[in-house]
Amino acid sequence: MYALLVDFTSTFNTTDRDIQWIWYGLGFPTDAINVVIDIYTAHTEIQRPSGKNTESIPVERGTIQGDNLS
Repeated sequence: MYALLVDFTSTFNTTDRDIQWIWYGLGFPTDAINVVIDIYTAHTEIQRPSGKNTESIPVERGTIQGDNLS
C-alpha cells in the first residue's frame, strides 16, 4: 500500500507575490522593490524520463527557503 500526502496549505508555499505592490504604498524606495521582485522572479523546468525538459514554467507563489523576506 502506498500513500502520498501533500500539504497544499503551507504558509510559505502559498504566499502570493502580487502582494508586493503594497510596498509602494508603504513608502519603500522603488529601486529596492524592483530588486526584490527580480530576486523572486523564477522559472522551473521538469526533466522527463526521455531526458528532455518541459517548457519553462513560471513560479508565481512561495518564498525562498531561509530568506530573510520569508
